[in-house]
Amino acid sequence: AREAKAYQEEKEVMAMRRLRLAYDGNDLGSFESTLKDRRNNILGDPFIMKYVESLRGRMREQVLLALLKPYTRVTLAFVARELALPEKDVEAILVDLILDERVDGKIDMLRKHLVLTQTKAEDKKYEALTKWGSALANLSQSFANRVQ
Repeated sequence: AREAKAYQEEKEVMAMRRLRLAYDGNDLGSFESTLKDRRNNILGDPFIMKYVESLRGRMREQVLLALLKPYTRVTLAFVARELALPEKDVEAILVDLILDERVDGKIDMLRKHLVLTQTKAEDKKYEALTKWGSALANLSQSFANRVQ
C-alpha cells in the first residue's frame, strides 16, 4: 500500500484513474479527452495501445445503451450528436448491438431512425402478469362456485 501511494500522484497513474472513473460513470467526453491529452502519454504506451480500441468500443456501447433506454424511436443523427461520432460509426455500433441481440430493434435506413421494439424481458413480464391474472380469475370463479 505504501509503495503504491508513492506513485499515486504520477501523471500516468492519475490519467489511468481518470479513465477508470470516466468508464465507470459512462462519461464518454471525459474518457475521450483523457485519452487525447498528450500530457497523459496514454496513447504513446504500446502496452496500453493494444487495449485502447476495445475499451473505447465497449465504452461507446455502454453509453449508447444507456442513451437508448428511454426511447422507442430515435434518429441516428441525435445519437451521433450525443456520442460525438459520425453517423456511419453510430450505425456500425448499432448493427453490432442488434446482431448480438443487445438491442432489440431495427434501423430504418430511409428515415435514418432506430426503431426499438419491446424487449424480451418486458414480454416475459407481461406474460407472467397475464398468467397471474388468469389464475386470480380462476380462483375467484372457484370461490363463487363454492358459495352458490
